[in-house]
Amino acid sequence: HLCLFHHCKLRHEAQARQNQHDGILEIRRMTTYYGFWPLYVNSKIEFRKIYLQIRHFKVIYYVNEYIETQEDFMEEKKPLYKRVLIKLSGEALSAGTADVGFIPGGTYVLYDDGCDVILTATRDGLNKDSDNPADWNDGQPTEGTDKQAVSYRALFIAGPSDKGQELADKVNSGEELTWDDLNGANWSVMSSSSPAGYIYPALWLQDRYQKGITDLSSAVQSDSYASAFARLASGQIDVLVTYADARRDYEESWTSEFGRTKSIWEETNVIGVTDPIYNDTVCVSKTSPIMDDGLKSAIQTALINIGNTEEGKAVISIYSHNGYEPAQSSDYDKEREAQKLIQELSAAN
Repeated sequence: HLCLFHHCKLRHEAQARQNQHDGILEIRRMTTYYGFWPLYVNSKIEFRKIYLQIRHFKVIYYVNEYIETQEDFMEEKKPLYKRVLIKLSGEALSAGTADVGFIPGGTYVLYDDGCDVILTATRDGLNKDSDNPADWNDGQPTEGTDKQAVSYRALFIAGPSDKGQELADKVNSGEELTWDDLNGANWSVMSSSSPAGYIYPALWLQDRYQKGITDLSSAVQSDSYASAFARLASGQIDVLVTYADARRDYEESWTSEFGRTKSIWEETNVIGVTDPIYNDTVCVSKTSPIMDDGLKSAIQTALINIGNTEEGKAVISIYSHNGYEPAQSSDYDKEREAQKLIQELSAAN
């Protein structure tokens, strides 16, 4: 599958040490020809994953959720790592010093003058994906499916408080929520850089009410989704915003750690569903001297084929990707709105 990349020069270096007991390489440092900041990453990654990334083709890559979920990755290094690496990925594609990039949708739209999106990553889908919030409120768990999805949703979840139940009753009876309905609730949001925990919910409010999260009378920032769900369970807040399958992640905690007697599916309701948030991209440089339509098509075919094999899925799982599907620029139009909002929020701060 990868022979088409052999003509590209290797531009990555990885210094590694092999663990003799488990056959896994421990990556201690990664730098690149393009001048990425030398970063110390205390994580273990299977050798074949690294081999695919750096052996055959000149590719800018990032780690994203994989690194962020590692307990041994120092908290203070996360922002520096992600910001530096992703920014320079977009710059390298625009300059033509990288041919192919695995980058988030937000980075793509910031640098789309210099790169084209050719693929969107897929992940396991859910059995519910309706725009209508009432369709999520059948009291049954949201479950994963084998069907692959190129996007996910952010949801507005109302809790068991009196106000939360009031909002849920209106939604489930087919009534439209007013701004006064929402503004009368206590909210939890995540940081202003979180797609599902802030940005896309803010766009949803903007589209429907010409208001933003900062216009809400009572909105607190939670330091994690776990603390947000704990507050929802205790009645400290009435509504939180989160990614679509978050209740699956906190289903057990709801009745154990958070002290509720009924299930999270019985006691919480969806009162709003955002537009789809498209997954990570595979982009190609517009200025690369070797990039043409034939090579674009070959890269698409190769990566789609890789994602269709169990061995390939194991390799790309480092990005939390299951596979790839063809993409078009318009898929990321909502992300363009999101990036505009992020810039406005940054300017305001």
